Amino acid sequence: MACGAPHELTLARFRAARRAGSADATLRLAARFGLAPELGRFCSGLPPGDIDGVARIAVAGGLAAKARSLACLRLLARVVATPACAASSPIAFKGAALALAGYYAWGERYMTDADLLVPRQSLGDWEAAVRDRGLGWLRRPSDHYEGAIVSDGATRLEVHVALPGKGGRSRGPSYEQVLPHTVPPDPRTGIEGVRTPDASVSREIAVDHFVFHHGGDPFWALRTLQDLIRLESGPEGPGLPWDPPSPTRAAGRLRRIARAARAGQEDEDDEAREFFAGVSGLVETADAGRSFADDVDLWLHSERASGGRRLALLGRRLFPPLEEVRRSADEAAVVTAASYLSRAARMSVRYLGGAISRLAHPRRTRTQRTWREYLERLSIGARAGRDEG
Repeated sequence: MACGAPHELTLARFRAARRAGSADATLRLAARFGLAPELGRFCSGLPPGDIDGVARIAVAGGLAAKARSLACLRLLARVVATPACAASSPIAFKGAALALAGYYAWGERYMTDADLLVPRQSLGDWEAAVRDRGLGWLRRPSDHYEGAIVSDGATRLEVHVALPGKGGRSRGPSYEQVLPHTVPPDPRTGIEGVRTPDASVSREIAVDHFVFHHGGDPFWALRTLQDLIRLESGPEGPGLPWDPPSPTRAAGRLRRIARAARAGQEDEDDEAREFFAGVSGLVETADAGRSFADDVDLWLHSERASGGRRLALLGRRLFPPLEEVRRSADEAAVVTAASYLSRAARMSVRYLGGAISRLAHPRRTRTQRTWREYLERLSIGARAGRDEG
């Protein structure tokens, strides 16, 4: 469904899931993988005899997800309509960019926020313009890839000065490096004052976000394939100067997997079969323990981290810079302190729970380790001793 497989094939599999009594699980999985709008659209077109309670819930869930995505895009449009913000030629990326470029209809792709890339030196002008519009503005640490967060109280717009880096802690390519690879938005959107990455760079951003920024978290797996299929109609072009490893290799292989799924041949393609088997195995694992991004930089260079690196990473997660915990510039010190301590306590419990979970569920631990090794082969190839790009 996510990859645009033939309707007859998707319908047959949907009916099979319902006969097997797993229709409710389909709803949960669609919500978990950010595909509620896709499932809602599919169920809204079902033959009358296939419409039941589950289908009606899917349609309602899809409409709710669409409303959230539309709110993100409206906030972005409201901000870039400000002359002071438009003057810096902001670059939309990820889901917002794909909607502005016409690869998705507005609200068709699930979004929890919108993302813009701007020059660091423009943040002062942005803050003044955003506050004049009555919107919230929260400045991020100076060394962070996010410059600030804009909010209308219900919806967030993340203003970046660089693309997200590996594992969520480093910075990727800067605004200046991305700008030459951008194009104006589709004129049918009626949005001006913003640019979008070209198709080639959008592919790299989607893959880097899934494989490296979030460490292969399966939550982003199917949505990444969905984005790659939508971007198939876009032209090829040069990529960005990413820190190694570049997402180019993984993008090529994931595009082949997405094409196999679109053709309904994922069971006939060895790599597609391995990919979907890995995602399916991870769906069964508990959410306890570290996130997939927590230790992404432990495998990025095909090396096992030393004890010192592991301790440094743990310390960074438990005790981040104070600016990352503050929710507003005028937040009371006692509130910031309480947030800081509660975060450290939550993370400690989370890590302890993860350690216990790994000991108590060896099969789950093996599944996650196998997935990690698969991602290494997908993106680096070092463990397989060959380059399959």
